[in-house]
Amino acid sequence: LLVLIFSCTKEPLHNAQATSSQTQDNSAVQIAAHYIGERFGGGIIFWLDSTGGHGLIADTMDLGLFAWYNGTFITTKATATRIGTGKANTRKIILAQGIAGSYAALACATLSRSGYTDWFLPSKDELNVLYKQKTVVGGFVDNDYWSSSENDINFARFQYFRNGRQYSSYKYATYYVRAVRAF
Repeated sequence: LLVLIFSCTKEPLHNAQATSSQTQDNSAVQIAAHYIGERFGGGIIFWLDSTGGHGLIADTMDLGLFAWYNGTFITTKATATRIGTGKANTRKIILAQGIAGSYAALACATLSRSGYTDWFLPSKDELNVLYKQKTVVGGFVDNDYWSSSENDINFARFQYFRNGRQYSSYKYATYYVRAVRAF
């Protein structure tokens, strides 16, 4: 059973909810109604999986400028880059660097906004998708943003939001941070 929904307008469906219906063999079919740019879950959706029922949400504002590390060059093993790995990277960074001080991953993990406390520093690929949706999400500066993807003991990956290029930099550099969360 294939269910298609068409709209004759260019405007997105607001306050849409996921619905389900029954097929002839009594199995449920989930119809996701989320969209890129939707205000949802404490922020703005900037990425959806193939089902449309799960994705990534960006905070509506930057957290500020932070160094990637907590003052000591160590390996955190937060080297994953793919979509879906930012939360695990953030956890690894905090386990390695501790909960004292002020640094990018900790700033995201301790954020409590709009009733949500599960924010994290996006991975390299998550940050790249966020860059591609920067006009939809809004509030970015044309500058450098940290990812949670570590390059090695001295370097971590960041993205320049003026042209979209990704680089590695010393972990002591201070770059902008935008928290994200998954749903």
